[in-house]
Parts: sequence; structure tokens; C-alpha cells
Amino acid sequence: MGNRPGPPGGDLRGGDSEDLAGWSREDLIARLRRLEECLEADTAPEDSRRMLYELQVHQMELERQNREMAELRAQLEASRDRYVALYETAPVAYLTLSREGMIRNVNLAGSRLLQGGPGGLIGEPLSAFLGAEDAARLEDYLHDLLRTGSPASLEVGLPGGEDGDRTLLLEGSRAVSPRDDEPVVRLVLTDVTETREAEALQRRVNRALYALSRVQEATREAESPGDLMERVCRFLNEEAGYALAFVGEPVEDAEGTARVVGASGATDYLEEVIGEIRWKEGPQGRGPFGRAVQTGQPVISNSVEMDPSFGPWRERALAYGLNAVVGLPLVEGGRTLGVLGLYAEEANSFDAEEMQWLGQVADELATAWCALLHREHRRRAEEERDRLVEVLEATPDFVGMASADGRVTFWNPGAYKLLGYDPETYQPEHHPLREHHPPWAYEHLRREAFPAAREHGLWRGESAFLSRDGREIPVNQVILAHYDAEGRVQYWSTIAHDLTTFKQQRAELERSRRLMAIGELGSVVAHQLNQPLTAALTYAEGTLHRFDNLQGVPVALREGLEQVLVQVRKAGGIVRDLHNFLRGGSPHFQTLDLNGLVRQLGPRLTTGRESRTPRIRQDLAPDLPAVSADSTLIQECLQNLVNNAVEAMEGEDEPVVEIVTDFRQDGLVEVQVRDSGVGLPEALRENLDRPLYTTKPEGLGLGVAICRSVIEAHGGNLWATSNDPEPGTTFHFTLRSAGVEPETAH
Repeated sequence: MGNRPGPPGGDLRGGDSEDLAGWSREDLIARLRRLEECLEADTAPEDSRRMLYELQVHQMELERQNREMAELRAQLEASRDRYVALYETAPVAYLTLSREGMIRNVNLAGSRLLQGGPGGLIGEPLSAFLGAEDAARLEDYLHDLLRTGSPASLEVGLPGGEDGDRTLLLEGSRAVSPRDDEPVVRLVLTDVTETREAEALQRRVNRALYALSRVQEATREAESPGDLMERVCRFLNEEAGYALAFVGEPVEDAEGTARVVGASGATDYLEEVIGEIRWKEGPQGRGPFGRAVQTGQPVISNSVEMDPSFGPWRERALAYGLNAVVGLPLVEGGRTLGVLGLYAEEANSFDAEEMQWLGQVADELATAWCALLHREHRRRAEEERDRLVEVLEATPDFVGMASADGRVTFWNPGAYKLLGYDPETYQPEHHPLREHHPPWAYEHLRREAFPAAREHGLWRGESAFLSRDGREIPVNQVILAHYDAEGRVQYWSTIAHDLTTFKQQRAELERSRRLMAIGELGSVVAHQLNQPLTAALTYAEGTLHRFDNLQGVPVALREGLEQVLVQVRKAGGIVRDLHNFLRGGSPHFQTLDLNGLVRQLGPRLTTGRESRTPRIRQDLAPDLPAVSADSTLIQECLQNLVNNAVEAMEGEDEPVVEIVTDFRQDGLVEVQVRDSGVGLPEALRENLDRPLYTTKPEGLGLGVAICRSVIEAHGGNLWATSNDPEPGTTFHFTLRSAGVEPETAH
């Protein structure tokens, strides 16, 4: 590496041409003067030529540097243009404010956000676009930002836009203007309206979910409807912040009074006015409670002072600081169980958002109330059953005695009456014991009952008698062994109670319990299904309304969405009908063409299946009489049985489901659904009313149990048989024809 040339006027040979690019302008001028002196003195021609060459080389280097600088300048200008274009077209709003808050610069996004042209905004104060309160906050914000220099943010409202009020997030930092070295504030404006609305919606959803969770918690822990209402009212008063919460129940009396089931808060006011609240027509029945019972819809009085219907209670409500009230009906299965009344201290407290989550609370509370009522009914039924069992064990009707060898020696009047014999003409001691029992019962007594009584002194169990007309009579029987002094059986005594009625009642009780168990679960499922169905209906209707404002919407798309609405409404109707039935409602009987119903079901039974579509074979009896049935329930029952049949044949190459109808000699119409699948387990075939039993990993085990409940509610029977020796299972059910009374058909 060569050394830098010495100072001007130094040794001309001390430089190196490779370092000319590093020379300054003064160095070059000094060299030129030195060259002139050398030329005038005509000395060192070699040095002169050398210096001239070096100057030429340096000139070329300077030209190259000038070209590079020109290219760099062009690149900088292009970069600046791109930055300006990016700044102007950026989707984010940028503003530059003076220390007084005047707009000095704004890009297109900022102009659109503030709804003005860029030129028209320059020189305008940003506070002019805000409300008075936000304008004062902006002034403090700019002052603090310029004073501290630390980046900060501020959220303000932008009122009066085309899309309504907006919410803006300002993120600012201090800077210095390159034009006049004045301090300025650079702002980034972000429209956070949708974000804040989503956050507010989430808070409302969380509040509603929390309230629902508290209601469900109260449902699990409550021992009675009153306990449930006290817990929920306490939550609404102490945690949700309502001044008074109470649940009232309409009393079925002549005046239409109300009874408080649970309350919390300003209960002194409630005690003063509850005797004046009515739910029947009249001045005192026009308040929120009365109208909620009458209409089954929420009733809001957002201003107690201005609402004329609240006149009978206005002065006392205002004295307690109660300025707004809402009555929410607690409806389950189409019946208004009661009303949830909520009072607030502020007027206009119940807006649409508030009513939305309160409506969910009311729905959940109604479902829980109904479940507790069913639980109470079941408990009372079980207590009655226990008392009945005690009576059956303590006071049997049949009393008899027999000799040690089994010869009857005595019957009481109840025994004669039970078996249908005349005490005046019939002498049981002349007849062997086996004549009074069915063969199986006699063998049971001979092999088990008498040996056990001989050994232990007593045998207790179920047996059966034969009546005079050959009818088998089930009994709960006790056999006592009476011994002589030597410990040998001297005679037998027996006490038996006719179990015919008891067995019928037990079967009915088991059926009622099954229906209640299925009904409780079905109610929850129906309630949860109603919410997404309602949401789907709302979204679909809203989308159709939006199509009205759009051009070029395909007709097929609109028609498809209209079909979605039809199917969603139909699904909602099915859910309501099943819900009503499972909550104890009666079927809606009508004259029904069963063959026609099967034909209508055929095309839609296989809709939407991913597996191979099964073939539906119909063997329908000609001249089949009409039946008296609920078309929706029977249709869903058939749908369920066919779906089960299809699932049982999963994997078959050509699955076939056969539906057969037949008119039997006993006047009943029978329907058979036959498959060739894997067959039904013995445990389920013998116990079709067992809920929650299923062979499918994803199943709930409710389908067959609900189907049996539906058919029994129609006065028919449902059972299953194996197709042995062929594979598969056949489900049968019977319905009464339209001309047969339910008792006869059953």
C-alpha cells in the first residue's frame, strides 16, 4: 500500500498514482502549480509526464464517482417516491399534528377515516372531529406526549360517520419537523370499532355464561323449587346487581293472585305489594307480572314514573328507589310456571343486550324448575310405592292352612274371593294342593318354599294361584312352618296378597320413571338444540335480507337458502313436538294413512349418508285401514328404526331395509322394519325400554327407548325379534286403527 501524497509543494515523486482517488481538491491544485513551475523551468520532464498521467487517471476516477453519485441520487429519489406512495396509499391512517393539535399532514387512509379530503384537513384541529369530552382528553394527551417524549396511546370516539359512531385508537410519538425544526406529533390512527364491539359481545357472552353456570350450579345443589329460586334470586341481587329479584308463581284462584317462591333484595317493598299483584285481567293484572303470565312474553317497564300500567305500585316503588322493572315468564312445555321479576335503580336499565342474556337465564331457570318438579313427583311416587309394599307385606288378603302332608284345611273369605270359589259349595280340603297352583308354581313351592320353611320356619317369596276359571294369579306369599313338641312340622299356614294390581302399577311406575328420565334429558337436549336452530334461522333470514340489497345474486343460491330456512323451521317443529311429548305432553292424534307416510319417508330416509346408500323395500298391505296417530312422532319413530337398521348393515355391499305393513285379526295395524345386519344383543332385545344402553360408540342409547315410549303413548307395543336363521333383526310396533278405541287396542 502506498502512502498518502505529501503536502502541496513537496516532492513530486513522493505520490503513488494508485492513491489519486483519495486526493483533495487542494492537493490537485498544488500539484498543477508545481507542474507549471517544472514546465517553465523545463526540469524533470519525466516527473512532468508522470504527473500528467496521474492527473488524467484521477480525472477518469472523478467522472466514475460522478456517475455513481448520479445513480445513487436517482435511487434515493425513486425510494423517496415509493415511500411517499406507500405513505399515501397505506391502509393505516397517518397524521402529523403541530404542538397546537393542528393537522399538518395526513395520508389518504386518514382522510377517509376523518371523512374529508387531504387538502381540506390540513390546518384543521383534530379535536374538531371529536366530541367535547374526547377533545379535552386529546389536549391533555398531546401535552403529555410533547412533554415526556414517550410514545403513548389514547382511545377516542369519532361520532357522526356514514357507518355510525366509530372508536379510534391513537398511537403517537414526538418528532421534529424537518421543515422548520418545530416539535410535532406523529399519530397512527386505527379503527377499533369492530374489535371493541367484539370484546363487548364477549363480555356479554361471558356474563350470560356465568349466569347460566350459576343457575345450573343452583339446580344441582337445590333440594326443592323454593331452594332453587332463593339461590338464583340471591345471585341476581348480590352479584348481578339488581335491586330486587323475585320469582312469583300464579295461583289458580278466583282473583288470580301471585305467590312468592323466592326473593332477594328490596323484599320490604315486595311484602307491601305482593298482595296487590294479579295475573288475571284487571288494573292490577296489567303490571309486568300479570302481562308476562298472560302473554308468555317478557314485559319491560324502563320508567316506573312514566309507565301508566305501573300506577298501582308507582309511589311505593319510587320510595324504595326502584325505577325500572322487567317480568320474564318462565315457560316450559308451553306452560308458564311463573315469572322472574327484576327491579333496577336506574331507569332504562333493560336494553336489548341485557334482555338477551336475561332471557337465557329465564329459559334455564324454567327448565331447572320443571326438572325439580319432576324430581318431586318421582320422590312422592317412590314413597307411595314403598308404603304400598309395606301394606302388601303386612296385610295380605289370602289366609290359608294345610296339614303337614299338604292337604288344605282352612281358607279365609278372602281366599275364596281371590280364587273365585263359593264358600258354601266348595270345600278345598277335598282337593289336592296342586289343583290351586300352576304347575311351575307348585314345583317351586314343593322344591324350594316348603323345604326352606321346614328348615328356617318361614319362607317368603312370589308364587301364583290358579283361579276357578284357570286364570293365573300372581301373589306375594309367606309360608310359616308350625312345629309340634318334637320339632316336626305339624301344619303349614300361608298369607298371600294378590299382586296382579301391584304388578300392573309397578310396570306403569317403571314406565313413568323411564319417561321422566328420558324427558329430563330430552328437555335439556331440546333446549340446547333450540339455540343453534334459532341462530341458524336468524343468520339465514338475515342473509336473505342482504341478498335483497345485492345485485346479481344467483337464483339457485337464493332458492337453496330458502330451502335451508324451510328445513330449519321443520327441524324446530320436530324438536318442539318431541320436547312436548317427552315433558309429559300427549300425542296430537289424527287420522293417518300409514302406507302413505311410509312412501313419503322413502326418498329422505337415506339423505346425507356417506356410506353406500341402502335400498328401501316396501311391502305394504293393500286396503290398510287408517290409523289414529301423531304423524310427527310416528314419522320420527320410523326414521329412527330405519337409521338403526342402516347402521346395523354398515359395510354391506348391497344393504336392504324392508318395511312391512299388515292389518292383524285383532284390529291392530302392525309395522315391521327388517334389516340383515349384525343383530341385536339379547340384553337389549329383552329390555328395549332401557335408556342410555347402546352398542354404538357414538350413540346415546335413547332412540329405541324413546320409540317405545312413543308407541306406548299411542296404545301400542314395540318389540324386537331375531331373523334366525337369517341374519339381522326385525323391529315390530302396533298402532290402533282409526275405528278402535285405545283401551281395546291396548
